[in-house]
Amino acid sequence: MKLFITILVSILFLILPACVDKKVVKKDKKKDDANKYDKIGDNYKHKKYKGSSVDSKENDKGDKSSEEKRVEAEKERKRLEEERIKAEKIKNEFSFSQELSFENASVFAENFSKQEEVESELSEKFYSTILFLDHSNKYDELKSILPMLRNMENVPEEIKTINKRYNVSYDTNKIGIIIPKNSRYKKLATDIENGIKLAKSRYKNNFDIVIKETDGSFDSTIKATEELIFDDKVFIILGTIRSSNSRAVNLITDKYRVPFISMSRDSSFIKSSKYSFSYYASLKFSARFMAKFAIEKLKIKNFAIFYPNSEYGNENMVEFWKSVEEFGGKITSVRTYSPTKEADYIVPAEKLVGRHYLGSRYDYIKKKNKLRKLKSGHSLKKSLETLKKDLEPKIDFEALYIPDGGEATTILLPYLALYDINFKTGNHWQHKLARMKAKDKNYKLKFVQLLGTQTWASDSISQGAGKYIQGAIFPVVYDSRIDDKTMSKFTSLYARKYSKKPSMYSLYGYEIFNIINKLVTKNLESSDFRKHFVDGLLIKNFKVISGEVKFNQYGEAIKTLFLMKFNSEKYKSYK
Repeated sequence: MKLFITILVSILFLILPACVDKKVVKKDKKKDDANKYDKIGDNYKHKKYKGSSVDSKENDKGDKSSEEKRVEAEKERKRLEEERIKAEKIKNEFSFSQELSFENASVFAENFSKQEEVESELSEKFYSTILFLDHSNKYDELKSILPMLRNMENVPEEIKTINKRYNVSYDTNKIGIIIPKNSRYKKLATDIENGIKLAKSRYKNNFDIVIKETDGSFDSTIKATEELIFDDKVFIILGTIRSSNSRAVNLITDKYRVPFISMSRDSSFIKSSKYSFSYYASLKFSARFMAKFAIEKLKIKNFAIFYPNSEYGNENMVEFWKSVEEFGGKITSVRTYSPTKEADYIVPAEKLVGRHYLGSRYDYIKKKNKLRKLKSGHSLKKSLETLKKDLEPKIDFEALYIPDGGEATTILLPYLALYDINFKTGNHWQHKLARMKAKDKNYKLKFVQLLGTQTWASDSISQGAGKYIQGAIFPVVYDSRIDDKTMSKFTSLYARKYSKKPSMYSLYGYEIFNIINKLVTKNLESSDFRKHFVDGLLIKNFKVISGEVKFNQYGEAIKTLFLMKFNSEKYKSYK
């Protein structure tokens, strides 16, 4: 046993040093590995922050360059962060559920322009805004945000069309004309064309005239307007004759800010458009002119209006009534009648002179009651008919205004004369009044001045109405019988060139071209030529054939009118 213990101890003493040496070697190896990795780490950090150069001078230089890069990187990081915060702020301020409007458009445009890859939701909203502004005729807003469309490849076709149209150029030497030459207005359309061409031949100019002939329909008018603006690139458009056509042209010219001068009767649409004007002598202006003349020159105070129940008749009635009151006159009787050829004028004529509603006349009721006490049966009936026939008309007006055409007026006047309306015909009415008063000192019937409109410029009225129309006065814009040297010269000039007398539309064409020529030669600024042209129309007075023309704040031409008077078998200038 002792021997076994001795052997075991000996073995332990032999093994233990070897284990200790092995552990020390392993420990030393770990220490060496740690030193190795520390050196590698130092080298890694040195490469990352200090550079890998061995030379101390190069290390210093590398350290400085890296520091600058680090500073620049930090600045770029801050800039990107600021832009991110700003973009986030815009998104927070603007909700994609908001309605489309100009106020929102600027926010869209700012956000849209600063992103290389625009979010689909924003892109869709941006294009919707463009469509909205286009349909709302927001010209300035579109001109400001359309340039944001940098990459046109991914833009919808409808947006491309809008972008193309709102960036279209124009030629300041091109004038566009739209005339319904292929319609029932052919004669008047030709008159406009002839007037413009005559003026062009007489004044120094470089204008090219582009004429578009239409059939008078809405579609053909729209097509002609778009062709003049986008294909022919005219800077102004003239025309048309039909009121509906002028409204159609205005829809396009107003949208793209193209000056438009209309020659149609209706001028209501121009009040909502800065770029549209009317050269037609409006009903309002004509009615006002007649009311002022009658009150201030003829010294008439009380008026009656007998008018057809039509658009033309109603507009004239309203404007004349307003004008009479404006200048201190009074309307004492207003009656209307049917504008149809089968119209019954008897009842309206009776109402005009107070011979229809007899139950409201005290003098008639008094005489009627007296007859009933004295007579009865057939005798009473006959006496009442005589009483009604002999009843004195209630004519409490000094002038009668009839805004109707020549054919209707020819039929009307004999009816009115039948009900004891005596018209002032030359000097004959004065002699007749003197004779009546010589017989009866209490004679109360009045002689009435007849007043009409431009539609009376026809000898057929004189031939049809005969003595009843003599002495009637009406206004005209143009007539070959006007006693004016300048007008007579124009009439002769036109007749020599075209072998016929000019019309009012011939004069319109001539004068409008003259106005354009005078305004364009005044060195208008080219930065926004159309705007300066429009401003010039609104602030200047223009000397033309008919006198002087000025456009009011609504774009309506304030023109000189001439008075005509029926005398004998025709009408002539009234001095």
